Amino acid sequence: AIAWPASILARSSAEKWNSLSSPSRIPGGRACPGALIAHRQPSADSKEKAALCQALGAIADDTALVALGEVAISADGPAAKAAVDAMAAWPTPAPLEQVHALAKSATGDTATAALRGMMRLLGLKSDRPKDETVRMYAEALTMAKTPEDRATVIEGLGETGDAAALPTIYDALNDAQNVVAEAAVKALGIWPDATPTDKLAAIAKDKNSPRQITALRGYVRLVGLDAARPTDETVALYREAMALAANPDEQKRVMSALGTTQNVGGLLLASEYLNDPNLSEEAAVAVVKIAKSLAGINPDEVKMIMRVVAAQSKNEYVKKQSSELIEQAAKYEDYLTGWQVSGPYTAAGKKGDELFDMPFAPEQEGAHAEWKAVPLGTNAAMPFLVEIDKAIETGNDRVAYLRTFVHADKDTEALLELGSDDGAKVWINGQQVLANNTIRPVKPASDNAKVQLKSGWNTILMKITQGGGQWGACARLRTADGTGPLTGLKFASTPQK
Repeated sequence: AIAWPASILARSSAEKWNSLSSPSRIPGGRACPGALIAHRQPSADSKEKAALCQALGAIADDTALVALGEVAISADGPAAKAAVDAMAAWPTPAPLEQVHALAKSATGDTATAALRGMMRLLGLKSDRPKDETVRMYAEALTMAKTPEDRATVIEGLGETGDAAALPTIYDALNDAQNVVAEAAVKALGIWPDATPTDKLAAIAKDKNSPRQITALRGYVRLVGLDAARPTDETVALYREAMALAANPDEQKRVMSALGTTQNVGGLLLASEYLNDPNLSEEAAVAVVKIAKSLAGINPDEVKMIMRVVAAQSKNEYVKKQSSELIEQAAKYEDYLTGWQVSGPYTAAGKKGDELFDMPFAPEQEGAHAEWKAVPLGTNAAMPFLVEIDKAIETGNDRVAYLRTFVHADKDTEALLELGSDDGAKVWINGQQVLANNTIRPVKPASDNAKVQLKSGWNTILMKITQGGGQWGACARLRTADGTGPLTGLKFASTPQK
């Protein structure tokens, strides 16, 4: 059994906490729970151990994890559960392997707490491969003893967004326990791509299903993720969703979900309800939200639709916003503006130009990289300019990566025009097409390269170095001779299939 320092055990709860957490008592001024519990005191009772485990959990210093693990294994019920609870609430996934082992070996309340802790820790941000996370969730599902715990596992699988999790989630749709089946529907509703659309459509169309409304909301979201689908088909799917909504209140929910999409079809449908007495306010909000999200990605479509909206709408707010969006969309010209950014990436002692040929995760096959959307229109003079220093943490001597996705109707030769501050390297579908390790301000078309777009979706990845000062880039695709914009293209800021 763990033995705690007698000087700590003899104190009140408040004094124990102060002894553990006061930096003034620790060499170097930093709390070090591992040092505080290095001594053994066989007479410590279960309540004392439980109280100290709670305090160690609140401090959440990794040096305490070994001792907490020993308590969880060797102590009696209350102390063991307190140790597991402390590890389960850890702010990082550091105790995951310990809690995982306890979920398999412990019994009673301790085992339940360990399983739930394992599921929580699995959901924390980590560089663990997705397939490993899916495998651990699948194992947790076999250990879950209650419908609620199984539902939590299914929700966690949905958060992974990994295709390997889909068969398990699909099976859970037919679970006899409603809470599990509901969790499966919700998991599919937050999926990062449109793969489960048909599964949710089947449930959304079954008006006798207790999960019809939940499925309908998820279905509406997934419909908006497939940017390659023809616009008229997307409009038809959204229209069907509105017809499936049982009443105006549910139609308002669909309209609200519609407003979160980045899809021209959604914009067209929402605009049809601007003069509907039951949905006019929701439709106005949806129209403006969708149009703002598309202004840089599909500027031509936004200008065309918003001109019609401005002429027909009775809502003054919508009219004003429409005029502003038309003006804004015109300034994007034919530049690529639907970007995601990853970074910054640095290396000790390396200048910005020295990082040019140093590969980081986004350009390494199979490596994990975090991506987030880049805000549009941050530069009034050049709204198509991607101002990296306004999207991520800025500073000197670093690099960032930008990516976007372009759909071509057929194999197409094009001219890529690029401006960057500072140097730039560009890949299309994994093939490097341009590299210029330089220090300069952004000037459109400073570099250009002949490139080949394949039929279907193409991934454009750019690496932009930063020595100091401003940091950004702009790019567009032109006809092969550079005389005008390409036609037959669609754009998306997130990966597409």
